Amino acid sequence: MRIVSCLLGQSGERPVAYDPLDPHADAQEWVRTRCGHLLLVGDINWNRASYPTHRYNCMGLAMQNACGGFLGWWQPPKTIGKIKLYRPYWPKSVRQDTTIDAYVDAAATVGFKVTASPAWEDGAEKVTLYHYGKDFKHATRWLSPTERASKIGEYSDIVHGPDALDLVINWGDGRVHLTRHFS
Repeated sequence: MRIVSCLLGQSGERPVAYDPLDPHADAQEWVRTRCGHLLLVGDINWNRASYPTHRYNCMGLAMQNACGGFLGWWQPPKTIGKIKLYRPYWPKSVRQDTTIDAYVDAAATVGFKVTASPAWEDGAEKVTLYHYGKDFKHATRWLSPTERASKIGEYSDIVHGPDALDLVINWGDGRVHLTRHFS
């Protein structure tokens, strides 16, 4: 399944690398070079895409509903380096490394649990974490049985099919599915 639309960004947000002629040029290049085998730039409605931003990352987007709408850049502070982030966030009780286990533990702090099933579950919020070996690479939030939401680093939020990112270069084939049941 190809990307079908994009999520809207926060209003009033100032993009990181804004080019008034084409604010999505970097995101389009990312899709071309890393996803060209599955996705086409023309399949994305770029007029509805959020502007590039460093306010939140893929993990922040995936955890957004569990955090009452908070969009932050979920990454261990010791691993951020010189990137200037708007809202860096990492649970204090979780070790500061970029392993898949640390990201699973971070998601657990807001109620997510590992599930063996990659299937949609009614009455639950679902997230998939991508990893290469032990290293966390990406998070997607499930919107429905056929759609996932992703934020690619500082680029736009995109909505895509369940398998659209499976062969992204350097993300590996490791997947951890997480579920948070609604109360």
